[in-house]
Amino acid sequence: MSENQTSKFVCGVLDTFELANTDDLAVVGRVKGTLNKGDKICITNYGDDDDELVVSSIVAIEVDKKPADSVTDSFAALRIRDGSSENIKPGSVLHSEDTEEDEIRLAYVSSIGDSYVGRRDLEIYETELNRMSITDCRESLTGFMRKKKAAIPMRRSKNSEERSAFSHVPWPKRSFPRTRFTAYTIRRQANLICSREQ
Repeated sequence: MSENQTSKFVCGVLDTFELANTDDLAVVGRVKGTLNKGDKICITNYGDDDDELVVSSIVAIEVDKKPADSVTDSFAALRIRDGSSENIKPGSVLHSEDTEEDEIRLAYVSSIGDSYVGRRDLEIYETELNRMSITDCRESLTGFMRKKKAAIPMRRSKNSEERSAFSHVPWPKRSFPRTRFTAYTIRRQANLICSREQ
């Protein structure tokens, strides 16, 4: 592959870390495809309506806490040049220019689910909530409800038809975490976004 070509990859961001004395940003995510040190990357916030495509590059790669020149189909920590000046957050997608829309969406949904639902069971800090779009909120809540629904065992009736999972199982005492991530939270986020536009 020539020096100007970038291999095809997509990476959903799970977490971000600011670095001292630099504008670079460290992110952790699952890379699908091959990403090399120095590759040009496109940064997309799939859930943001007014987001523009941003181009940057990879300064460093770590796999299993060891420096690497490339990563293929694995979790990795990536250092993004001048990344702190961009709106990179859990759910942002790093990808090559030729990545298809479906792959970007799948990486977005997976990273939102893994970050907010899988790792933290929807315990979201107020600062994170302020950066989330309405679509981020919806995808997080949808993933959370799928997870909770899958955890409730199904029971069969005499006719061997599946009954509603919620008809015989009482709700847990604390079905939502501390943030009370509900439709109210989504409406509040919508009001914040609308007030920013005015």
